[in-house]
Amino acid sequence: MGVDLLERLVPARDNVLAVLTYHRIAERSEVPAGPAGLISTTPEELEQQVALVARRYRPIGIDDLIRIMQAPGARLPPRSVLITFDDAYPDFAEHAWPILDRHRVPATLFVPTSYPGSADAMFWWDRLHRVVTHDPDAHLILGTARLPLASRPEQDRAYGYLHGYLSNLAPSAMEPALLSLESQVPSLPPKKRSTLTWDELRRLAAAGVTLAPHSRTHPRLDLLDPADLAAEVAGSLDELRSQVGSCSPAFAYPGGYVSPTVAGAVRDAGYALAFTTARGLNDVRSMDPSMVRRLNVGSRSSPALIRAQMLPIRMPRLP
Repeated sequence: MGVDLLERLVPARDNVLAVLTYHRIAERSEVPAGPAGLISTTPEELEQQVALVARRYRPIGIDDLIRIMQAPGARLPPRSVLITFDDAYPDFAEHAWPILDRHRVPATLFVPTSYPGSADAMFWWDRLHRVVTHDPDAHLILGTARLPLASRPEQDRAYGYLHGYLSNLAPSAMEPALLSLESQVPSLPPKKRSTLTWDELRRLAAAGVTLAPHSRTHPRLDLLDPADLAAEVAGSLDELRSQVGSCSPAFAYPGGYVSPTVAGAVRDAGYALAFTTARGLNDVRSMDPSMVRRLNVGSRSSPALIRAQMLPIRMPRLP
């Protein structure tokens, strides 16, 4: 059954929100090895997708959503779509914002606030990509595993294996593990910042981009003790406000890792909304504001697939 027929059979509904989330916007030749490549979108794909949203849906900003949620009796129009970007990569300014601005589609950029002020702060997965792709003559040893890096398939396998291992480490163990891997590859190039700078973020905010916190250091929040959790959640809000002047009271859980304790810390810090990576749509009358679902858009997301995912097929029928 085609998506055109599905859209005729499944009527649009008030108060249903779709949230499309992006990460990197990069040319295919720049896409990282392994699983990280799956969350990348090319500028050409983004152009198609944003044009689709502008033509067929009702793009809204995150502050508009908060106002509707807090106003008694207010209703979200049918086909409402919110677009978010995680991680504040430089390619947002280079590729994404010009496309969004041209189509007059608002967007929220979630910023991990410890990175923009540093010249060489790299996300751990970017450091891992740098390790596995720099020297094809090298190999990596982790415990009993020996990982060759001579070909792109071997690099992909090494990246996938190590990504799975590192993503489950407590934040305190992450840096020693990365340093051990980096020490096994001679002559690595210098690290460089993974994100936009504060000056670049201030310019984007002045141009109309909504900025919101994405923690400070992008850790697994569900593995932190209470003091470190509060510092990551509340500290990122304070830091973004101090650097930019204002920001939206919305939060995106790094990596989508959330627990009841983490959600409670977000509510205690005064956030009106918090976004997960759980797939699905949201009914704004019944959803938990600290557990908003999103639809990740990546390298396999065709316009037809995106349209199908935004159909309110499995949502409860509320009055």
